[in-house]
Amino acid sequence: MIFDLKNVNAPSFAQPLKQHVNKSMNRKKLIIVGSSGKGGTGKTTISVNLALFYTSLGHSVVLCDFDTPYGDVASMLQVSDDRNIATWLKLPSDLPSNVINNLLIDTKEGLKVLPSIQRADEEQYVNNEMLAKKIIENLKEFDVVIVDAAPKFDFLTEEAYKQATDIIMVSDPNLISLNNIYRGIQHLKQKKVDVHNISLVVNKVQKKLGQSFEQYRRITSIDNIYEIPYEAKMQEWMNNGIIPMSNKKNSKMIRSLIEIADDVYPTIQSYEQKSWRLFKWKKA
Repeated sequence: MIFDLKNVNAPSFAQPLKQHVNKSMNRKKLIIVGSSGKGGTGKTTISVNLALFYTSLGHSVVLCDFDTPYGDVASMLQVSDDRNIATWLKLPSDLPSNVINNLLIDTKEGLKVLPSIQRADEEQYVNNEMLAKKIIENLKEFDVVIVDAAPKFDFLTEEAYKQATDIIMVSDPNLISLNNIYRGIQHLKQKKVDVHNISLVVNKVQKKLGQSFEQYRRITSIDNIYEIPYEAKMQEWMNNGIIPMSNKKNSKMIRSLIEIADDVYPTIQSYEQKSWRLFKWKKA
């Protein structure tokens, strides 16, 4: 019998890692940053810093806070205004550009923000898929729309997931949080969300990076995985109103986040940025 080497597959450990696939090749991006069943994973911090990074590259960016009833985007960016997602409830479906811009809050960095509701009793009115559709449809003129989603799966959040070009699920490294991500993905499957668009970001990793990817994959069923190292000064920065993307660009957290941002929305970056070598894993 002749042994045909051409038909022999290399073992998985010898095969090169697949690169992240930019699944939606259209220029416009709707990026949902979510978690599942647990707060405190750093979801909003990642949303805010991603939005500021894309803004710094010259893209038109809107950051929407769908984390009702107590979203933190506005307070983190230190913007205060009556404009929020509830403002859109009585508006027509098709809005002109000048009206859309007047409904958004501008930050000093040039980012446009649509905050969450200001009162808990407004949640019953904004929790509907038609509102999510209206907001997302009218924001399509922007290059990047980032939605900071609620950790629960309400109607508002589910509609955003359904329309997303890319989904980033944020977890911390503990098993409970990772298991909640798995349960959340099973729920999204039932709602006909394209789970192939999901990437997992494991935040606040304290041990050496790159050691637990197989464990993350087994627990969550996600193949496209990133780690962000623990940043010891993060709480101090937040208490002092310091946003890492604006003031701490050389921090480990921001270096990792820029690599994730570039995978989701490829841009031309310098070799110095690429040499940061984010630990990521894609199943071969």
